[in-house]
Amino acid sequence: MGGPCWRGKVRASRGAGERVLWGRVPALTRTPSPEPPTVRVSGKEADGLLTLYCRAYGFYPRPIAVSWLKGGEVRDQETERGSVAPNSDGTYYTWASIEARPEEKDEYRCRVEHASLPEPGLFAWGEPGGLGHGERWAGLVALPLLTALTRTTTKRQVSTGGRSGSSRCPVLGPSRGSRF
Repeated sequence: MGGPCWRGKVRASRGAGERVLWGRVPALTRTPSPEPPTVRVSGKEADGLLTLYCRAYGFYPRPIAVSWLKGGEVRDQETERGSVAPNSDGTYYTWASIEARPEEKDEYRCRVEHASLPEPGLFAWGEPGGLGHGERWAGLVALPLLTALTRTTTKRQVSTGGRSGSSRCPVLGPSRGSRF
């Protein structure tokens, strides 16, 4: 799975004697193989109501169905959905939420249907794959590690001018920023 590269140049002008702006054009290097979604289920309780969230991310191709079930029945009318949006790596993400009574939380499942899955996946809050309570602690442990890795990568890019031997995108010369 490759991410987007920036190749080529774009020239925009307004007419005789005006400024010429230079930029770069995205060239997708994404392979067309399906990527399964990573699914996380979480919940937030406030004022006696529990809001359950189902987030699916890192999937490709774009079409996906995320729905909430209560006792095995689809609850489309009570479900709030986010749009399917692109990630910078060529994959997509989306979410769906539903409000529930806290004592009924075990009756709810998030169902995810995607071309990369042999059958729809069912995920519940607090179950493996759906995570839940423990994901907050995992995030607290992982955040410092990710911060350290990001700093190391950024320092490497700065010291090498953003070039590395494993880069899929060739460096295109001095076309950074705008020229007038």
